[in-house]
Amino acid sequence: MDNEVRLVEGELTAVKPVDVELRLQPRRDDGWPMELRVLGGEEYPPALLPGHLLDAPDAAPDDLAAALLAALLHDTVMAMNWTALRIKYPARRLLIRIDAAAAELHALPWEALHDGAPDAAAPDAGARPLATMPATPVARYVAGSWSRPAVLPHGPMRVLVVAPQPRDLAAYDLAPLPAHATIHAFRRAARLAGLDVRVAPPACSLDALSEWP
Repeated sequence: MDNEVRLVEGELTAVKPVDVELRLQPRRDDGWPMELRVLGGEEYPPALLPGHLLDAPDAAPDDLAAALLAALLHDTVMAMNWTALRIKYPARRLLIRIDAAAAELHALPWEALHDGAPDAAAPDAGARPLATMPATPVARYVAGSWSRPAVLPHGPMRVLVVAPQPRDLAAYDLAPLPAHATIHAFRRAARLAGLDVRVAPPACSLDALSEWP
């Protein structure tokens, strides 16, 4: 199976995960048009995110996440599309692209979104936010058109990597992610591309990085 999820030595690895894009358009009178597609693969019929989604903007994040899921799957077409994707692609990266003209959608806690499915690596643990499960990482973008920067042909490339430290990890049954673990993962990924990684002193910034030898 091309999109198989394997548990090897206690660590989840995904074989050829697919990128699933959820694109949200500017609001119409009846809601926000949305499209779901697999990059390089299937394109599903358009659906509609209902306009009452923002009726309770001050709700707790968990309540908003539940309302967000209900709104996404309120459209029968989207519910069918989502179910088909979840079955066919257990390992999938969810890319949420929100139009710049739909600023009200950017304030919603998309990272807390969960669809009721258990973690493929720990099916007995119950449902968790998609973004917290190794098989279903989540990223959000502002939809737009930009020219890709040219790849540097030679010389060092400086990258500022941010290791967030949320204060409510225990509420989601998540372990802290120490900075050294982030550095280790970054180095491991860079080695696959034949890159040598040097780490600047801690408490780095863009200004400090530009002056670092």
